[in-house]
Amino acid sequence: MTSFANRIYPRAHWPVRGALLTGLVGLASLLIACAPISRDNVPVGARADTHIAAPSADTPTLSNPLMTAILAAELALNRGLLTQASDYYAQAAFASDNPDISQRAVQLALSVDDQTRTTRLLKRWLSVEPSQFEARQLLALNQLRDGRPTQALTTLRAGMPASQTKREAALASIGALFQDPSLPASVVELMHSLVEAYPESAAAPLGLARVGVAREQLALAQQAVAQALAKRPDWTPAQLVQADILRRVDQPKAALAAYQRIIATGEPAAAQTYLNTAEVAFSLDAADVANRVLSQALEQYSQNSPLRYARAISWMLLDEVAAAEADFRWLLERQPDNPRVLNALGYTLVDKTTRIDEGHRLIEQAYALEPDNAAIIDSMGWAEFRQGRVDSALEFLRRAYAKSPDNAEIAAHLGEVLWVSGDKAQAKAIWRKAEQAHPQDAVLLDTLERLLP
Repeated sequence: MTSFANRIYPRAHWPVRGALLTGLVGLASLLIACAPISRDNVPVGARADTHIAAPSADTPTLSNPLMTAILAAELALNRGLLTQASDYYAQAAFASDNPDISQRAVQLALSVDDQTRTTRLLKRWLSVEPSQFEARQLLALNQLRDGRPTQALTTLRAGMPASQTKREAALASIGALFQDPSLPASVVELMHSLVEAYPESAAAPLGLARVGVAREQLALAQQAVAQALAKRPDWTPAQLVQADILRRVDQPKAALAAYQRIIATGEPAAAQTYLNTAEVAFSLDAADVANRVLSQALEQYSQNSPLRYARAISWMLLDEVAAAEADFRWLLERQPDNPRVLNALGYTLVDKTTRIDEGHRLIEQAYALEPDNAAIIDSMGWAEFRQGRVDSALEFLRRAYAKSPDNAEIAAHLGEVLWVSGDKAQAKAIWRKAEQAHPQDAVLLDTLERLLP
C-alpha cells in the first residue's frame, strides 16, 4: 500500500563578539525591564538579537556623539522601533572603527530589509575588519542581487583564505548560502568561476551542485557533484547531495543504495537522511527496508516525531498492526490533535482490524480538524463503506476523488464502492485511468485482483 504513505508524509544572525560600551550594560538591564512586549510576546530587550554582551577589557573609550547614537539605537530597539534603531546604528558604524558596531548595524539593516544600507554597512565592516568572511559573503550576495556578478566574484576572491583547509570551509559556506533559488541566474556562472579559480577544491564543485539542485538544473548538479566526489570520494556531504539528486531524477534504486552506503559508514546521520532513505524505500514498495532504517534512526533520535510517524506507516504496510498502533499512540500522547496521526491510526483500525467503530471515531476527529483534506475525506468514505453505509461512502469518496483525482488509492476505494453499488462501468473507467498513471500502486493492484480476477 505504498500510496498510503503519501497521507503522512532571517537573515544571518551572529552573536555580538565583544561589548560596545561599559555603561550600556546597566542601561540595557533597565531598558529590558521597561521594554514593551513585541508581536510574539517576547520583550524586545530580552531577545537574543538585541542583546549586548559584556564589554571586553580592550574596548576603546567612545566619543560622546557615538555613545549618544548607540544609546538612542538601543532605546529605539527596546521600543520596537527597528527602523530608527537601524538609523542610529548606521551612524555609529561610520563613526567608529569597532567591528562589533558595524556587525550590529548590519544585523539591523538586514532586519528592516534595507539592501542599500546593508551594502554600505558591509563595506564599512570590511574596512575595519578585512578578514571577516561572513561580511564578504553577504556583500557578494547583495552584489549578485544588484546585478553585479563580476563584482561579487571579485569580493569573494579578495578575501579567500590562504590556508587550504580554511579556503575549503569558505567555499563550502558560499555554496550553502548561494543556493537560494531567488538569486539571479548569474549565480550559476559565479559558481562556475569559483570552480575554475580553485581547481584543487572539492567544496567549489559541491557548491555548484547545490546551486544546481536548488534551481532544478539537475544535469549540471550531477556533473558537479561527480567532480567533487572525484576529489574526495568518501566525503559525506557530497555523497548526500548525490543521493538527493538521484532521488530527484527518478533513480530510486541508485538513490536508495547511495543513502544506505552513507548510513552504513557508522557516522552519525541527520534525521532527514533517514527520512529520505525511508521515502525512497517506500517508493520501491520496500516497507521492510524502510522499517529497518527508521528503527535504526529512532535509536539515535528517539523523540523525533516524523521518524516515529514514518515507522508507524512502515509497520502498517507490513501488516504489523499492533506495532503501528503503538507508534501512532506514542505520537497522539504528544500531539492529541494532530489530524494526520488521528487519520492514519483511524484508517489502520478501519482497514486492518474489526475495531471499525473505534477507527471511525478517530477519523471523525481528524475530519473535524481538516474537513477539506482529501486523504481524510477518503478515510471517512472508507469507514462508512466498512460500516455498510454505501450511499454515504459514495458521497465522501466522490468528494475526495474530485479534490485529488490523481490519487490511486482514492480511485481504488471509489471504484470498489461503485462496483459494489452496481455501477461497474464507472468503476472500471476510474480504475483504468488510475492504472494508466500508477500501474504499480499496491492498493489499486490489490483491489483489481480481488474484484477483477
